[in-house]
Amino acid sequence: MIDISFLHTVLIAFLTVILVYIAFLDFLYYQIPNMLLVLISLLFLVWVVASGQYSLLKNIKYALLFVVVGGFLSYYNVFGEGDSKLLAVLSLWLGSKQTLHMLLMMSLIGGVIALMILFLSQYLHKVRQILWNIRIVRKINSYVISNIEESEAKITFEEYKRMVPYGIAIAAAAIICFFTKAGS
Repeated sequence: MIDISFLHTVLIAFLTVILVYIAFLDFLYYQIPNMLLVLISLLFLVWVVASGQYSLLKNIKYALLFVVVGGFLSYYNVFGEGDSKLLAVLSLWLGSKQTLHMLLMMSLIGGVIALMILFLSQYLHKVRQILWNIRIVRKINSYVISNIEESEAKITFEEYKRMVPYGIAIAAAAIICFFTKAGS
């Protein structure tokens, strides 16, 4: 018999690693791969089945809300599609109260990131270019981002100054919620 508490700890640790990687990819390429979002969803289903907490499936309504609202915001270029899908899969894990706390923290962290890009964009863009050229980073990332060269080439410095990789703020806020159990 598997200890449920231990399984939850392992799943949250694995989820944290995935979220850190998503933040890294969003910083480098402004992309959040669907493969990683599906993995987060599968981890949620593993948790629901293993714990027997089928009531957690009610969180699907929050995920659907993020998909609908996020799709609308993406259509008008207010929010990235990957960002809204990331919020949707994380809301499965968090439920209503913690999702609201995550959104608040995400807004604060996103504001800090926006200020950093505003004042440090030249340096941050150089860091991105250095990371693009590290062979092992490129090789690992090519497994989850199929058009890696195109992704690197399409982001000019001027575009970089106008874009905020919100996946970083979403991932950071979710990790904070997971480890502080905000709102629960």
